[in-house]
Amino acid sequence: MEELAEKLETRLLFSADQVAETLADYLGFLQVIQLPKALTAVCRDPDDNMVLECALEGRAQYIVSGDKDLLDLKEFRGIRIVRAAEFLSLLAT
Repeated sequence: MEELAEKLETRLLFSADQVAETLADYLGFLQVIQLPKALTAVCRDPDDNMVLECALEGRAQYIVSGDKDLLDLKEFRGIRIVRAAEFLSLLAT
């Protein structure tokens, strides 16, 4: 949630109120889980390991991201890693 808040503010230029409102909206349909932090040295950016862990714990089929390090993996333990446009295209079929 901290990284999402940071990206909303720095990349999308959300105000503090917009960030708080967006996070509150997300919490309405997200499930917060504790990560085992068992993954190491999977991604070039170690912070991305938590994204992979979260996807594993949540039994995700896809990770939708614009992060180059994650996208370069293309797939992780059966979880496809795609850009938003590709994911929307998959949903449309």
